Amino acid sequence: MRPIKFRAWDKWGKKMYQEVISINIIGVNGTYHSVNNPEGLGGLLNIDGAELQQFTGLLDKNGKEIYEGDIIKNDIDRLWVIEWDKELCMFCQILYSTTGKILERMDLRFNAKEVIGNIYENPELLKE
Repeated sequence: MRPIKFRAWDKWGKKMYQEVISINIIGVNGTYHSVNNPEGLGGLLNIDGAELQQFTGLLDKNGKEIYEGDIIKNDIDRLWVIEWDKELCMFCQILYSTTGKILERMDLRFNAKEVIGNIYENPELLKE
């Protein structure tokens, strides 16, 4: 059984928080995520409307955890985005064209892969 873990992208502060420890939904449109305080100031930080990404349970070839939103490079140097596929009920690696069209979808468990960034901190990787 894989550990259930999340990280959160603070879209206002442009910062990734690696250890989300609780998710509190307040109201219909307001979502607040409490994360460990990385600055060591004690207590929790609340992030309004953060983008949550779930750990896939898999590690890349260097032992790094793979999360939704990660950009991975496989053994033939193609760049893929990790996403949860609602129809297949599984994490997939998606190959997009530069126009955003899905070219290919593959089960994440196959191919040698390396996390090289994520869609939030490194969107420029997908434009090359």
